[in-house]
Amino acid sequence: MDIVSEPDVINPDVPIQQMRRIGEAIRRFRKLNGLTQAEAARRAGVARTSLIALERGDRAVRVTTLVAVLEGCGYQISFEQSPFGTVDTDRLLAMLSAPRGIPL
Repeated sequence: MDIVSEPDVINPDVPIQQMRRIGEAIRRFRKLNGLTQAEAARRAGVARTSLIALERGDRAVRVTTLVAVLEGCGYQISFEQSPFGTVDTDRLLAMLSAPRGIPL
């Protein structure tokens, strides 16, 4: 399944289960680093309510926001978008499923 960017917004057609798995990974990374939602959101430069929604898998998210939140939680992730502005969510989830992600 691909995440479609518009301009680089994750497609709302991505199955909710995948968005929830992405959110669970973000929550896990945040907690592993002992960060509150407020602190992780501040580090990422996003509103706390946006982080809460992302952790729940409640909303589509910009790929750039996803990367900023992960980096704010102390992890780095790198992936390429296709020329059509898509990101392979299966590959993204595989990267997020690593026990501790990719430490900065």
